[in-house]
Amino acid sequence: MAIWKLPKLPSGRQRNNRYRAKVKGNVKDFPTKKDAEHWHTEQLSSYATTGLPLTIEALQKVTVGEIVERYLREKTPLKGSAASETAQLEKLLGFKKGQRDPARERHPICDLSLAAVKRTDGFSYRDERLKAVSKGSVKREFATLHNIFEVAKEEWGYENLANPFDGMKLKENPARQRILKPGELERLEQEAGNCRGLNRHYMLIAIHLAKETGMRQQEIFNLTWADVDLEKRRITIQKSKTDHKSEIEGRTIVMSFQAAMLLTALRLDIKGRGRYSEQSRIFPMTKGAIKQSFSDLCKRAQVVNFQFRDFRHEAASWFDRAGLTHAEHGLMMGHGKRTMRDRYITADLQSIQNKIDRYVLGGKTLEEVTGLDPHQSAVALDALLKEGNRVWNKARKSGESIEFEEALKQARADLLSQSAQQETQETSAADSEKVIVLATRKQSAIADKKMGA
Repeated sequence: MAIWKLPKLPSGRQRNNRYRAKVKGNVKDFPTKKDAEHWHTEQLSSYATTGLPLTIEALQKVTVGEIVERYLREKTPLKGSAASETAQLEKLLGFKKGQRDPARERHPICDLSLAAVKRTDGFSYRDERLKAVSKGSVKREFATLHNIFEVAKEEWGYENLANPFDGMKLKENPARQRILKPGELERLEQEAGNCRGLNRHYMLIAIHLAKETGMRQQEIFNLTWADVDLEKRRITIQKSKTDHKSEIEGRTIVMSFQAAMLLTALRLDIKGRGRYSEQSRIFPMTKGAIKQSFSDLCKRAQVVNFQFRDFRHEAASWFDRAGLTHAEHGLMMGHGKRTMRDRYITADLQSIQNKIDRYVLGGKTLEEVTGLDPHQSAVALDALLKEGNRVWNKARKSGESIEFEEALKQARADLLSQSAQQETQETSAADSEKVIVLATRKQSAIADKKMGA
């Protein structure tokens, strides 16, 4: 090992730097042997991996702001939380829409070099942010900034970089345990149904999707019509918050039949207005508008201290009561820690659907309740769902309390009764086939009427 202790000065005084280390002609003095050994080891490692010596000059040439900008360009767009993380990092950099904004103040930590930034800067940032935002927000910002330094260290070659946010703890507020109390869901649904125009659909659908699928708010409001299969009752989530952890991009989950009925009614309404497009978002609302709409809805329904994210707690309990396995539960909720086994859970989506249906419909699947053949075309089920949705909405508007099971039974009975009174070429068809014909005709007539209006 090329480390040795230097002799005393000619005057007899001890040197300040008593130890010298040498690696391939690169020489440096240190006050202690431990420091000399540490530097010597790092230099050997740098030579082995890059063929170049590791020096502090490389860190002095790069600022914190530069690695934050690179992370914002290369890593953030790959995340499901890209929108919120972009807003956070652009505020830190003093950016707006990817450009420097003179009206926004750039945080001083961005102008520090990677060689100069220290843990004290991390603590200063923490104390400053705690005065402006909640502990939870600061903790999420810490997680992002810590990851930026780790990526720079592990992937971008800054091996000697010290992470100022490493090991920094911040006690967050206790986890929320708010669940809906008896009567609160009904009041939320009632007030959502009282909204004007298409808004009467949006919040009601969002509530059912959150409560019955466990989807996150950003996952729900990023959905397009191309992402939902109303006939098979499937939802494809293109990008999730935890994709970068699970290394599995997106997921496909089961849609509850209540949500399928509501989405069917919305799609029919939009088609009647001539606004339907497969690529358009189902919820054409901004994040701020969504937050304000739900806040107003809770006030009108007199539901206190309930946030949209609390529906995930409801969904988790719902899945447990429905008997979903651990893997099925994790798939529906989109948990980050998914195993290789969970890659193949798609084959069991029908099992998940049947368990949820039986939990809601008193031990029967939707096909068993409606009397349709499970192997019959999904178009038949879609047609019956449309008619059931009409019956259910009519009952709600009249103030009648009716379960989905009853609405579907009534819809089927109404359609079969009408089929007996009409002379059509399908009179010899089976009951389920008559349901298809009449339900399809009725929905086409409604759509034509709306388009004519």
